[in-house]
Amino acid sequence: MDNNIYGFSTTPWISSYNKTDSTPSTKDPNQALLFFLSHDSDPLSFIKQFNVSKLQSNIFEAKLKKKQENLDTKNTGWLAYILGTDSLIWIVSLPNTSQDNSSMKSITKSSFTLCRDLGGSFIKEVSSVSSIKSILIDFSNCDTSCACGFLTGMEIASYSFKDRFSSYLKQSTLKEKPSLYFKNIDDSTVRVASYLSTGINLGRHLENLPANIINPESFKNICLDLFKQTQVEVTVFDKDKLKKQGLNLILAVASGSKNSPYMIHLKYRSKESTEYVSLVGKGITFDSGGLDIKTATGMLLMKKDMSGAASLLATCYLVSQLTPKINCDFYLMLAENSVSDTSYRPGDVILTKNNVSVEIHNTDAEGRLLLADGIAQAISDTIDQSKLILIDIATLTGANRMALGPSIMGMYTQDEALASSFKEASYKVGDPLWHMPVYKDYRKNLDSTCADIKNACQENGGGAISASLFLKHFSQGVKHVHFDMYAYTDKPSGAILETGSNGQGVALLTEFLTNLI
Repeated sequence: MDNNIYGFSTTPWISSYNKTDSTPSTKDPNQALLFFLSHDSDPLSFIKQFNVSKLQSNIFEAKLKKKQENLDTKNTGWLAYILGTDSLIWIVSLPNTSQDNSSMKSITKSSFTLCRDLGGSFIKEVSSVSSIKSILIDFSNCDTSCACGFLTGMEIASYSFKDRFSSYLKQSTLKEKPSLYFKNIDDSTVRVASYLSTGINLGRHLENLPANIINPESFKNICLDLFKQTQVEVTVFDKDKLKKQGLNLILAVASGSKNSPYMIHLKYRSKESTEYVSLVGKGITFDSGGLDIKTATGMLLMKKDMSGAASLLATCYLVSQLTPKINCDFYLMLAENSVSDTSYRPGDVILTKNNVSVEIHNTDAEGRLLLADGIAQAISDTIDQSKLILIDIATLTGANRMALGPSIMGMYTQDEALASSFKEASYKVGDPLWHMPVYKDYRKNLDSTCADIKNACQENGGGAISASLFLKHFSQGVKHVHFDMYAYTDKPSGAILETGSNGQGVALLTEFLTNLI
């Protein structure tokens, strides 16, 4: 079933491929050809089978020499093209990842990830040649992981938010993409790449949408539409239901906005599993900072403050399509943090669902308040908490980005087995993370003179750790992992060809829940 979400289609381009067994022709000026070689193959010997002029061969040899002088390409692989009789021919030298250091896996690029980036580079180059009407890719010499990564990168790179959103606003038609022909590849590999890339792009699209389009109400409606005719049960908690559940933190955060808050519970069940995973996502559709208002610069990108909820929505969509043997509950905490005479204030004390009093030290530390409510609800909904794994994900602190930069998620957990599982998943799908310390001594920085805990502190440094300790206070001893991410690409690279949201977390969580790759 195709879903159109403000210009985004859940039908991926790569799924429209045609299988071919024919020998590729180099005499079609409107066709691009692509071949894979192992990292130790000789590309010059390979191209001799094609009708390539001496001039073009010399040009290719010069390109090749330049690439081979770069030591990184020996391990990361490279992409280069040569002009045949008419067609453009691309050669991919596959990466050599045999030297991977397992102790650094969560920030090391796997063959899947390296090929994903090469797939993005290929689309960037092909898109610059307007005459290309079809693409034929021969996946001989390319293993399943590399093929899946390359196709995933192609689909991610083919996404343009501006094009898709403009087509929605202006009711215009998107430019037609080249036809695809694949040789020597299993349908299942294309299927996995199609699902994964669609989920990542869905997360990106939701995060990229402006706050006058995506708000708690429209986000709720997307959930209701997207999961029709799936195994996912959608339960909407409006303002009244939130009050009845005692979810007072999200109500406080939303108190300054005309847009009412929601908690969306997405429930997926498998009869073949007794394990339960609950995931909670921050969904601040716009963050002004509240009465502790942000600067103009700080507010500029705050449409993306709902990236945690967007990533979970995309992950749940993938779960609904892949139907893994697992029980999952997704809690999307949706609100807008605005400024008005009804806004919550610094110094306010709020009593939570599990009878914890919270002093509001800073209204711009609102994300952790939503997550705390979601965590409390997730635990309350679970009959056997000993079998529960609790995960929360958010763009939570600038401190995490200062520590790890924009590309690496901070992972905060004291459960070493869970941490190890996520490191492995991170390596497989190229969602880099780093295991951060949950340093208990920083907990005293959250002590309050009038409540059980305050939501922020003024200590210099360690802000991301303090935020994780605030959330840990609500996890009640359940196995818990907290992810803090930036979820945005300031400078395009790899398969992400434009500035904007990057769908961070979708591949990681999907791999963890489904063992997709």
